[in-house]
Amino acid sequence: MDEMVAAINADFDPADVKAEKNDVLGPGTFVSNFLAYHVAWYRLWWNALSSTPENEKCLRSGHTHVGGQITVDDAERAVQLQLNELYKVLPETGE
Repeated sequence: MDEMVAAINADFDPADVKAEKNDVLGPGTFVSNFLAYHVAWYRLWWNALSSTPENEKCLRSGHTHVGGQITVDDAERAVQLQLNELYKVLPETGE
């Protein structure tokens, strides 16, 4: 996640987009915190109960909160930067 934050902050003027990581433990006090907590919990639960082959399990999960003042173009660019960093840590599938 630190790499995602760094990639976004390196690409944007801080006046336009400032990425940060929320280190609140547990579900927090905001819906956004709860969504992030729930997504991570669900990934762990699914992988623990699933008979899915190891190479098809959910390896990463997360939630991105986007404030109301960001443009659609900036939001799309920030998501692409996040995905670029995610792709770097996912294993090759050989496909």
